[in-house]
Amino acid sequence: MAEKAEELRKEYFFVPRGIANQAGPFNRVNIIPCSSLKGITDIIEDDDIGKHVLDYKKSVKPGKTPTGPDFAEVKGQYKAKRALEIAAAGMHNILLIGPPGSGKTMLAGRVISIMPDMDLRQKIEVTKIHSLCNVSIEELVCKRPFINPHHTVSRAGFIGGGANPRPGAISMAHRGILFLDEFSQFSSELIEDLRQPMENREVVITRNQLSYSFPCSFMLIAATNPCKCGFWGDSSNTCRCSEREVKRFWNNLSGPILDRIDMRVFVNRLSESDYINSPRGESSLDIKKRIGLALAVQKRRYINSKTTKYNSETGQEIINRWIKDKKVPGEIICRIGKKYRLSARGLSGIIKVARTIADIDGSPEIKDGHIMESVSYRAVKIYE
Repeated sequence: MAEKAEELRKEYFFVPRGIANQAGPFNRVNIIPCSSLKGITDIIEDDDIGKHVLDYKKSVKPGKTPTGPDFAEVKGQYKAKRALEIAAAGMHNILLIGPPGSGKTMLAGRVISIMPDMDLRQKIEVTKIHSLCNVSIEELVCKRPFINPHHTVSRAGFIGGGANPRPGAISMAHRGILFLDEFSQFSSELIEDLRQPMENREVVITRNQLSYSFPCSFMLIAATNPCKCGFWGDSSNTCRCSEREVKRFWNNLSGPILDRIDMRVFVNRLSESDYINSPRGESSLDIKKRIGLALAVQKRRYINSKTTKYNSETGQEIINRWIKDKKVPGEIICRIGKKYRLSARGLSGIIKVARTIADIDGSPEIKDGHIMESVSYRAVKIYE
């Protein structure tokens, strides 16, 4: 409402005192906090109405640096941490595969700590969505959302809906992370429901001949065991599943959804010696700085685009231009496509991830090494 008042060039806008700071950033309209209707009339009758206008800079509490889980606490798992850094730098969807206790949930929970801070427009977007869900918010939401719905969540709770439609988990994760733990346990209906929102970055709900549109631009992190018993591919435990059972396990997951996940990483369990002797890892702050530099490159690259902000959002037109301008090694892409029998979407995903790896390395062009590293995150052996 405050945003609309600013758009309509209103001079004053009265807001409940408890949530006045949510409207504070709209500086082209004077925000006046009030506690009652009588308070509004008293302010209107006051000759000096300006003294009641909210001073947003003074009213906002000093921000504190988030002290959440740090990547330095994760021992070993260097390939998984590298993959998550690349995913966060380009907002790529990623699938973590591994046996129980390998650290998939621990890794996913720390990705927020390496993502860049939201700008003001993103904070407003997130606050608007969370306010619709009756979440008590006094000020703008400044921390990126991390939404982790249980696999028993209802369809309305996941996608959104209800008699008076409200955002679901995928919209609550807007500008943040949607973490689907035990991915294989989610119903096929919910997994299929992800396809359109992942493509269009919005979900449309129709009720009573009215359509409600909620944004859902999120980074998906999915985690799953590699089979029913959980130990297929694990070097320290014997898998009890037959090859047919493993194939059936993966066939239950949607092929089109897996095709939309650019990166796949197998997370092995640490050995006892690695757990004891592994040194403290790199801190989230150091990783975040590298990601910030890569995102700055993407911001300049897509400055004139209304739909593309990250490499993961790159359309086929841009990718074709990269190939035409020989910024992508076309020959190696053709060989990879034939070897792994990849779809056009799969090849595009490899190029997008390679572009992000090149940005982290500070390279203006995608090189063979970037492509090969990208392929290593796509060519993980799973049954499809």
